[in-house]
Amino acid sequence: PPPPHQICFATLKDDKSQDIMSFADIQQNEVFEEWRIERQSDNCILIELSVPNFLEALSASEKAPQCQLKLTKRNGLPVLCVETRMLEVDVVHDIMVKVMRASEYEYYKPPDVPQPTVQLELPTQKSLKNVVDKLKGISRSVYLKGEMVGNLTVEADTDAVGIKTFFTDLCPRFESLDEDACQNNVTTMKVDTKKLSMVLQAYNTLGRVKDMTIIMCMIEAHSLILHVLVSQIGTLTFYVNVMEMERWTWIQLRGGARHVDAAIPQRHLAPQRQ
Repeated sequence: PPPPHQICFATLKDDKSQDIMSFADIQQNEVFEEWRIERQSDNCILIELSVPNFLEALSASEKAPQCQLKLTKRNGLPVLCVETRMLEVDVVHDIMVKVMRASEYEYYKPPDVPQPTVQLELPTQKSLKNVVDKLKGISRSVYLKGEMVGNLTVEADTDAVGIKTFFTDLCPRFESLDEDACQNNVTTMKVDTKKLSMVLQAYNTLGRVKDMTIIMCMIEAHSLILHVLVSQIGTLTFYVNVMEMERWTWIQLRGGARHVDAAIPQRHLAPQRQ
């Protein structure tokens, strides 16, 4: 089961080898004034629902003084009922859900990944997001070079233009790492520009949050992970597969030189569900 007194969210696409996976853990006592969860399976309830429908219901209750979530049945079908009261009017949204066995939670846990090569705390300003958003119209992919000394380089390279942006004086994070062995680590990875931009939308979503920490974990030849830590509320984590890197091999020919590409296989995040 998930950790006690937590609400866990997971968004998984059918094509897990290509799409972004995201997970959120929220502390119940920081979000709800009261709660009651009763089930034989260690009081764990696992449901599947439509994210757009859930967001629509929550958005409609944003200005209400309080909101109540209740798992119930309508015409014999399970629904998540979002109840609010505004201006003496009761507003109810029923969201169709699928109730699953608590044992299936194992399929929706964050994936097991190797130890990061580089971990850097990103600036809370939108500078990195703004750079990546502009690069979307230039290149389908970007190269990220991270250094544990506190440097991050974002590079886009096309036949017409090459652009590099440098971020310095970033704070290296050594959690789960051997500081002495990793302090000079450097890694480079290739990431889909649009997917990276989607992940960095967290800056917009949590723009009003003051006490927020964003940590980028770079796992060489594997994945890019972004942890968003919101003080006293919980965490939001994104997993993005890296793309295949190209290795340039220069061949000396009569009259000059030319290069050929040799693809280097990369490992992807393994899907958890069978």
